[in-house]
Amino acid sequence: MSDIPEDDDDPPFASPDIRLNYEAALGRFVLEFNQVDNLLGTLINTVLRRLGRSDLAEKSARWDFWLKVLVLDLLKSSTEGGGLQDISASALTNIAKERNKLAHGYFDQNPFSGDYDIVVRNVPQQYSVEKLNALTKEANELWTALRCAEGYYAFKYASDTELTISN
Repeated sequence: MSDIPEDDDDPPFASPDIRLNYEAALGRFVLEFNQVDNLLGTLINTVLRRLGRSDLAEKSARWDFWLKVLVLDLLKSSTEGGGLQDISASALTNIAKERNKLAHGYFDQNPFSGDYDIVVRNVPQQYSVEKLNALTKEANELWTALRCAEGYYAFKYASDTELTISN
């Protein structure tokens, strides 16, 4: 036992686990969103090539997410858009808005209570770990819909591709 008295005037600090849990949840969401973005680009490339627009397909790799969503929505009404019908452009737009808030906002935590906000354009917003997990689930559902569309094109045009079996 030490003879040095404890200083009772120091207020307790919030657990660092609060920030670590937020960081982990945010990381999961960003990874899921990036999968959606990547697969969306792949699908657009596939459909544009099916439409004979290789020129646009090559450029599509550099498009922002918002432009990809617009093009996806337009491609739904094309002759090759059958596989895209179940992909919600509004859901993609909504998840992108959330991603932008989180990517450009900053984490502002009260070191005493542990409460925190994500501040976007000087406006504090609530993003609990549970909310981030729900956004991650939404992004995963979009990714699943995109995977189904990818399967549609893979199976519909399987005969267009020469299959080789190696021994």
